[in-house]
Amino acid sequence: RAANVAAWRAAGRPLLAAFCASCLAGLRAYAGSGLFRDAEEEAAWTASITPLSAILQGGGFVLTRNPGRVAWHTPCHADVPDPDPTLWLGVPGLDLESPEARCCGFGGVLQLADPALAARVSALRWENLRADLVLTGCSACAMQLAATAPEGVRAAHWLDALDL
Repeated sequence: RAANVAAWRAAGRPLLAAFCASCLAGLRAYAGSGLFRDAEEEAAWTASITPLSAILQGGGFVLTRNPGRVAWHTPCHADVPDPDPTLWLGVPGLDLESPEARCCGFGGVLQLADPALAARVSALRWENLRADLVLTGCSACAMQLAATAPEGVRAAHWLDALDL
């Protein structure tokens, strides 16, 4: 954390764009940690953190191939409202389903602490994901979903889907 704050200072306190919901939450959690020189610097840090998808809003995306049925997995750390899926809502020809939000089973250290419980949680997540492609805004969720996806189903971070 201290190295990240030092690098941010050295770079002139620029905008920090995060493409992962969990990473975004982690960066925001620096506030209140005592890493900042004063309240003004801490407020500048907090204001500098933004989801990459918020920067890309209004961009024009075009499907180059039909991905089939697409569902959105809401990460546990997602902002409310989550700017990530709104990137995809206006893409012509893409019908994005947003099933009920549930944990994918990665759950921070859950996968390491209790793999059997993580597998059960993951199975519950897949119960209401009926799609050919599942997109998410969290790198950990993308890995967990890809590792546990039913045969024939792809799972990816939304950023990876720009090249699918």
